Amino acid sequence: MIRKISCAVLGATLAIFSGTAAADSHEQEEELRFVPVEVYACNYKAGKSPDDLGKVIGKWNAYMDDNKSNDYAAYTMVPVHFSEWAFDVAWVGVWRDGNAMGEGIQSYMQTGAEIGEEFNKVLKCGSHSIYSSLRMRAGDANDNDGQFVAAFSNCSIREGKKMSDASEAMKAWNAARDEAGVVEGESWWFPGPGNDDLDADFKVVSVISDWKTAGSNYQTVANGGVWRKSQPLQEALDCDSGRTYNVTQHRKMAEQD
Repeated sequence: MIRKISCAVLGATLAIFSGTAAADSHEQEEELRFVPVEVYACNYKAGKSPDDLGKVIGKWNAYMDDNKSNDYAAYTMVPVHFSEWAFDVAWVGVWRDGNAMGEGIQSYMQTGAEIGEEFNKVLKCGSHSIYSSLRMRAGDANDNDGQFVAAFSNCSIREGKKMSDASEAMKAWNAARDEAGVVEGESWWFPGPGNDDLDADFKVVSVISDWKTAGSNYQTVANGGVWRKSQPLQEALDCDSGRTYNVTQHRKMAEQD
């Protein structure tokens, strides 16, 4: 059963309160735009290491370049804070849109057997899932060097509440954090294929430039008293205590004209 947000006010400020927010006013006025995301959760095979994976990723990037696959960004995530060890490394891929997803999957199925086998020599992946990601708060995309922090929480709408209640509550929480100077980006990830065991409505994903900024966010929210303004959020959402990861970017999308 998902733990109440109120139980995590101080102990998981990083994972919940820096990771749960609604779009600000100008973003809410824009048409909702969902972005497809894929996640592989993997363990290293016996005798293999991150160095081995890095070599394969280099070959994969060359393969992607040869195929002019420029509408896909790729990241690896390594667990930092967790209650039960789930995987050694996760691969997160983000397509520009649904068309890019369809074209990318079709191309990989037709031409990616060789590079896929290279990954299979290093990793054994226990799951492969798809999400629809909706950006709820913009972060500073340029404020990292390809290494950053991500915080994930599983969240559900409380009984008797609606998605619109959660959106309004998170909008208010977002304004409180803006006023306090808390800095990070967030998205809601709605589960698609491969998520049969997810006991939640969606994942709240926070992206923070580095651990120094994460610590500053914690200090501001927990000891600066900003958490007191979270009551509407607590009444709308039921979230677990969250998990954090070190993230490395391995491929960027090409900029559109």
